[in-house]
Amino acid sequence: MPPPSLRNSPVSQRTLDEQLSAHLNFLAQDQENLTLLIKISTIYLELGNYDQAQIYLDKAQVIDPIACLSYQGLLDLQRGQFAAARKKFTESLAHEQTPTLRYNLAFACFLDGELAQAHTHLSCIAPELLPSEGKLLEVRIFHGLGELDKALSCLYSFLQEEPHNAEALGVAALLHFDNDELAYALEKAEQALKLDPDNYDARLVLCMNGLNSQSTSVETVKELLAINSTDCRLWFALGSLQMTQGDFVSAEDALAQAIAIYPDFYDATIMYGWCLLVQNKLDTAARVFEEAATRIKELADAWGGWGTVYALQGNMSAARPLLDQAFTIDCNCFIAQIGHILYTAHQEPERANQELVHFLKNSDNSVSQKLAVLMDEVQQLAIA
Repeated sequence: MPPPSLRNSPVSQRTLDEQLSAHLNFLAQDQENLTLLIKISTIYLELGNYDQAQIYLDKAQVIDPIACLSYQGLLDLQRGQFAAARKKFTESLAHEQTPTLRYNLAFACFLDGELAQAHTHLSCIAPELLPSEGKLLEVRIFHGLGELDKALSCLYSFLQEEPHNAEALGVAALLHFDNDELAYALEKAEQALKLDPDNYDARLVLCMNGLNSQSTSVETVKELLAINSTDCRLWFALGSLQMTQGDFVSAEDALAQAIAIYPDFYDATIMYGWCLLVQNKLDTAARVFEEAATRIKELADAWGGWGTVYALQGNMSAARPLLDQAFTIDCNCFIAQIGHILYTAHQEPERANQELVHFLKNSDNSVSQKLAVLMDEVQQLAIA
């Protein structure tokens, strides 16, 4: 999602360069002109030259620090310093109350992960004064809060006003995807990409959808990560693809990054546990599965993974209750089925392991094949 715009419409770099040159010439004749200093700073900001933007804004702050508060907030926002931006916008609000300033503060709160505060500030803007960006920000806030019904309701009200808004259509694709409405998601993604081939949300939906069909490539994910390196879903997608390719070392790093961004990302945590398991990092895998099972008790995979690690280590008394818990939740839990085979064959470990290793080696999934190698090694150690 783009940051607040300094203009109502985009301006070419050539035009900005020409404006900058003209304003610098005027400033040479009037070096303490506050309006010129702020204008030059904002042009440098739009050109992406944050250091020069700060230099001229510092000069303006000497003249009138209050007038520069909101501009400093925008500069902090562009630099990714969201907490600092929030502080400046808040200070500025003490001196003036404008819809633009409220929106900027809401946007900074949103980027800083303070969704409830973001919604509070956005709600202070009268509906008739809320810009299009603000309406879409409200949709994203509801989405982030897990209130998909509210998000969809707000979004479709907006689309009635602007049916060809590419950003809105991309957001619609993402909402439908998260609501398990794949057909709608793909339809909206296609519509968004026709209007804007670079639409991030639509590309993200196609990327995530392609994981199951294996039509998404590592290169595609990395292209999106170059745009937004803080999207935990992209790191999960990258790790998942690297897992299927057998690149477990790289997958471990990618999945760890996904969890670092969003610690409650259950699917990424389970995949991370798998990744550790197939690398024979069993103690660490056990801790990962245990933490996931403790945090989200109603899902089976973490319990099954935790029990399977204990089964691989030969600790059957610890494995049994964990596997039972997994099957109570989901009788088809794949990783728990592996642990259960190990447990029930405890009396004849060599024969059972051989059967399971044969099954996994014949799987098309490289994760299963790697697990087969690991279990083969465990079996040889048991024989020795």
